[in-house]
Order: sequence, then structure tokens, then C-alpha cells
Amino acid sequence: MDAYTGRVWVLAAQGRREPRHGNWWFAPNPIFHVDVTDWAPGTPLVLDADTTGHPVARLGDLPDGDWSLQGVIRTSPRAASALTGPGTVHSRPVRVKVQDMPQATITLDKVEPQRSLVQADSGMTIFQAPSPLLSAHFGWPFNLRAAVRLPEGHDPATRLPTLYVIGGFPGSLESAPMLSWMFGPEADAHGVAMVYLEAEYLGGHSAFVNGEASGPWADALVTEFIPALEAALPLRTDRDGRFLTGHSSGGWATLWLVLDQPNTFGGTLSTAPDPVSFNRFQTVDIHAPDANIYTRHDGGDAPIARMPDGAILARDFIRTETAFGEGGQMRSFEWTFSPRGEDGLPVPLWNRNTGEIDPAVADAWRHYDINERVQREWDALEPILRDRVLVIMGNADTFHLEGAAEQLDATLTARGLPEVVELVPGDHSSVLNPATVKRVFKRMMQVARPDAPPTPPAPSQP
Repeated sequence: MDAYTGRVWVLAAQGRREPRHGNWWFAPNPIFHVDVTDWAPGTPLVLDADTTGHPVARLGDLPDGDWSLQGVIRTSPRAASALTGPGTVHSRPVRVKVQDMPQATITLDKVEPQRSLVQADSGMTIFQAPSPLLSAHFGWPFNLRAAVRLPEGHDPATRLPTLYVIGGFPGSLESAPMLSWMFGPEADAHGVAMVYLEAEYLGGHSAFVNGEASGPWADALVTEFIPALEAALPLRTDRDGRFLTGHSSGGWATLWLVLDQPNTFGGTLSTAPDPVSFNRFQTVDIHAPDANIYTRHDGGDAPIARMPDGAILARDFIRTETAFGEGGQMRSFEWTFSPRGEDGLPVPLWNRNTGEIDPAVADAWRHYDINERVQREWDALEPILRDRVLVIMGNADTFHLEGAAEQLDATLTARGLPEVVELVPGDHSSVLNPATVKRVFKRMMQVARPDAPPTPPAPSQP
């Protein structure tokens, strides 16, 4: 790696595990940082008690005891995490006793090796194709990638109905084998090909949206990647031969895609989608007067997650995420929905210190509010929603996503479609279960009708 200008993260942890592999979502270990200029990795980096961090303000303020310190440099242009991934430059963990430490020295001379993107026993292979659209947006060559699984014993001369799967945040290919084992037996039974789309990039989860900051992901998928995939593999090329499913951020993405690209996809079963109404963004109405991401409408602290030992507050989660730079879950929403600033980064929706929401940015987000879009474009979207969409949400979702789903359900029920959104007992994970997987394929095969001629495309959106 050449001389580096930017941030070096220094992770602190107790125990034997490498600090960079710790739990950073809900039980964050302390993280510190040093900004360097024209620094050559491999040159020792000296830390002292005043090295700043979060949630511990100074390295010297760590509680007494034995700690491991590990330095990391973010090097991958497509990984959402600054801490891991092939090519990540990092140091060996260095053991220190804080009470005896006037300073510590770390040397970032290790590079995480490349590894297989999917396990051999998953039955999946990697397909990738260049995206001129995203390459132009980012300014470097960018490939779209997917893990593909063809059903066992398929006839190579027969084009297969295809299930496109989008995983939850960050949507990395590392999750593909799990989906293969979950969906694979049903895919084999129905003669269905499965394509797990990689959604991860430096901004977090792309949601396959055409975003100002994130780039033209939907256009790249529909006009570049899927045609290349179908030219290389025996996959159906008609709308009804393509079905979507996804969970969490992938649940939002699949719901958006079937509404936004109705000529491309025959339907979706989306589970536990990210907020489908920004009047309930987790527990906050971003359009309310004096809206604040850290505060509920009743003035209490806004939670971001339900956990067995209590609530995780949005304030704490976001401040920890911010310490890691780009690519976190909440920042990912800004990459997807916000305007692009002069610096090329998404304009923040909220002030990181105070939580105050910028009304102008919130107004720009309305374009991506699924509940509002359904109301604005009802005549065009009603037949799609009626025949091709099912959303399943737990009524006690871990991330408080049920409130937004309830608002979408109310909109649809008032217009005569009470069956599109199902609110069922459960949390964020429990709704994605074997029974749901069976429903995915049942609905898919009702649309795909392998023995029938393909249906004509849906009418174009206004």
C-alpha cells in the first residue's frame, strides 16, 4: 500500500478475540482514531493517553486492566465495514495495561487475504459483470456481482424461473451460503434458479435504488446486470419468470424494485422491510415540526432496537456508528435517499450532535417513501400491489419497523387491499422461517406458470 492520508482506527477490547472482530452494533467496544498524512503503513504508529475516541473520550480513560489494541485502515472501495474484508490493512493486536501505559505502538503491516466469496458446499458460483453506469458514478471500474445456484438436475436446454434474493444490511456475498441452505431445497423441488444479489458497497446497502449519492443501482441492475446474467445462463427472460424476495434492508429493496421496475419483475414476498413510511422512521416522524432523530414525538428518548436487556437508544447507536465513518446502517439510509452534496457525499438528514432533522433533506426523502408513493401513484401501482406483492412484518419487530408497516397497511386497507401487508406475531428474525420460504415459492410459481406462455409486460409507470 502506498503512502496513506486519512484515518487509522484503533480498536480496543478485552479477551482473546481480535478487537476488529468484536460486536460493534449493540455492545460496542471503545474505538479511537488517529488522522495521518502521507504515512507509510508498516511505519510504527505511536498512541498516547490523549488519542481521542468513542464512547471513551481518551485512550488514557480506558478502565484499568489488560486491553488489546489493534489498528485498521479502510482500503476496500466496496466494503461497508472499515474493519474487515479482503485487502484490509491492520496490525497485530498489542496487549497493554492501561494503568502503566504512557504510550503504545502499533504497526499496520498485515493485509487480510482474498478468500472464496461463497463456500463450495453451498452449491453457488459467483457471476459478475462490469457496470459502466456505476463505474462512471464512482470514478473507478465497478462490477456488479451475484451468487448463483442452479437447481439440481436441471435441463440445460430449459430456461429456468429465477428467484432474485437480496439480503439484509449490508447485503454482502458472505451471506449467500446461508440463503442457499435456507432456500435451496425448495428451489430444487420447484426447478428454480436462485440469484443472490450483492448489495454491499462503501455506502452500506445499496437497496438497488437510483440515488443521487449512491448511484444508478436500479438502472445498472435492470439494463446491465440481468441482461448479462440471462445471456450467460439458462434463465427465463420474461417478467413473470423473475421473482424477488428479501429481508430487512433487502425486504425494502425488493418491495421498491417491484413497484419501481414493474416490467422487469413478476412479484415479491418481502419480509421485515426497512421503514416503508418515513412518518414512522423507526419511532420518529421525520416530517414533524422540530423533528429529532434522537427524540420520540412524546419527548422521550427514541429507541432504535428492542433487546432482551432493554432498549438501544438511537443516540447511542448513531454516535457509535459515526465513529466508524461511512458504511453504517443509519448512514446507509442517507446514501440511499439524500441529495448528493458538493463533496460527493450524501447530505445528512440529521445533525449528529443534536439529532435535529433538516426539513429540506426530509422533503427530498419523500421520493423514496413507499407509503407516500402508493398514495401518489395509486392508479398505476394498485394492480401490482393487488396481484404481485406480499409483505410480512413481525408485530414486535426488533428495530421498531412494524410502525411503518402498519401505516402502509392502513393505506392499502382503506383502498380495499387488506391482504398485502401481514402483521404477524414475532420479531425481526422470526418472520423469515421455513413456512415463509414455502410461501415464497408458492407465490412465485403462481406467477411464473412454467407451462404457460409469458404474460405481457405491465403498463409503464407515469
